[in-house]
Order: sequence, then C-alpha cells, then structure tokens
Amino acid sequence: MEELAIANSAAPSGVLTISIGIATASPRQIDDALKLLNSADAALYLAKRTGRNRAIHEDSVAGGGA
Repeated sequence: MEELAIANSAAPSGVLTISIGIATASPRQIDDALKLLNSADAALYLAKRTGRNRAIHEDSVAGGGA
C-alpha cells in the first residue's frame, strides 16, 4: 500500500496507510466473542502506535511486543 502513495491529507505522512489487528481462536477456545474482538482491537491499536503500515497478531499484544 505504501508504494502506491495514495494521498491522504488527514494522515501525518500525507499518504494512506493500513494497520491491521488480528486475533485468532480455535472453536473450543471461543467462549467469549467479546474477548476475541477486544484482542483484535488491542492488536490494531498496537499496530498504529508502532508505525502503521503493519499487521499485528494478538499474541504480540499479550506478550507486550510487536
């Protein structure tokens, strides 16, 4: 996406960026859909804080790293 350099005047860099938060669970682990959603949300905001243009898996959030 960064190589496309799509203009975005609202972004600090002036170009469009993409940040993705990912959370996964196996069918037996999904006992709380809201917990899964919150994990993905936390990963998304970690991706934004650590420079945007990246994907972060929720394991990185739980472990405190990117």
